[in-house]
Amino acid sequence: MNQIRKELVLLILLVLISGCSSVKNTSIQSSKDTIEVNKDTLSKFERYSQKGEALFKILPVPVLAYSTESGTIFGLAKYNLLNLVKSDTISHDSKFDALVSYATKGQYKGVISGDMFFNENKLNVTAGVRYIKFPSFIFGVGNTISEDNIESVITESFEFDIGVLRSINQKKTLYAGALVQFKNYTAIDTEPDSFITRTNYPGVDGGVSSGLGLGIIYDTRDFRFNAKNGFYLKTNFFLFNKAFGSDYKYNSFELDIRKYFNPWLEHVIALQVYTQANSGNVPFYSLALLGGDQRMRGYYKGALRDKVIGDAQIEYRLPIWSIFGATAFASAGRVSADYKSFDFNNLRYGAGIGLRVLLDKKNRGNLRFDFGYGAGDAQTFSIGFTEAF
Repeated sequence: MNQIRKELVLLILLVLISGCSSVKNTSIQSSKDTIEVNKDTLSKFERYSQKGEALFKILPVPVLAYSTESGTIFGLAKYNLLNLVKSDTISHDSKFDALVSYATKGQYKGVISGDMFFNENKLNVTAGVRYIKFPSFIFGVGNTISEDNIESVITESFEFDIGVLRSINQKKTLYAGALVQFKNYTAIDTEPDSFITRTNYPGVDGGVSSGLGLGIIYDTRDFRFNAKNGFYLKTNFFLFNKAFGSDYKYNSFELDIRKYFNPWLEHVIALQVYTQANSGNVPFYSLALLGGDQRMRGYYKGALRDKVIGDAQIEYRLPIWSIFGATAFASAGRVSADYKSFDFNNLRYGAGIGLRVLLDKKNRGNLRFDFGYGAGDAQTFSIGFTEAF
């Protein structure tokens, strides 16, 4: 994709090791008692990594990026895994993410999300709020669109979603519950000869997509954010209808299956199969999107879009030294108008490598750097917290 935006992301890691002299916690917990560790028994690097991990749990991380469409992007990102109820020692730690950014050409992002567990893992609550005014790339709709038809669309939107799921088995591995999703696109700024405008595609004038859904999760992973063993399945079904305040009437189905193997030592093989299907009057911004920093890495998210998507990926994760690790991944997928026309011809392929830095030893939480490559000149570089899947 010769004209795809070239984004340079610089994550300033100095905050993770600055001010180290103020951190004095040099104890580690065993399963039975607390053992004080003499600083002299730790290497200089181990002392720095301990203090860096402590600072990471407190300080936000500055983010600096550049895009030809948006200019220079300044922001702060925060990530935490923590126990919300101290008296509840059984529940998983809850995950929180936040990002605030500003671009010199007038674009903004504000994102807050949480994945929380309560009552000894009996209750799982997810929530997210997003305000975004930012450009995205659209090549058209379908799997055989031409890369020469790239166009930039600036959308302004407010979105939120809530999920409340309760465990329905004794092992607390199976959850089911209700979901709510709301998107309000208040402004759509397209190019004069935009595909969306020419075809009067649903969503060209913005509007509200509001729906209710049912979600099911089955999860046997040993670590939720960086599994070595186990199985994960998530499926949900949404109805978007005027009765729920939506301007568009359509249905959406999603299925995400993951499996993890630990063949030896700390090496991990991770597999994922994903599909999404929409039917009805689906606005262009709610279509199934191929690419991004979690699936089909190497392709800009939304480079390919249609009502149906199917993709799969495999990742090999291995330790390098101390808190550092590496990954290699490969993926394949495509979009189509419906399942009837979905086949394995014209698949898109991606591959890449990644670097991992362990920043939360308790939950095996990594800082993630991924370099992905797709067909032609497609390539992406992404930074994130926890594994892609």
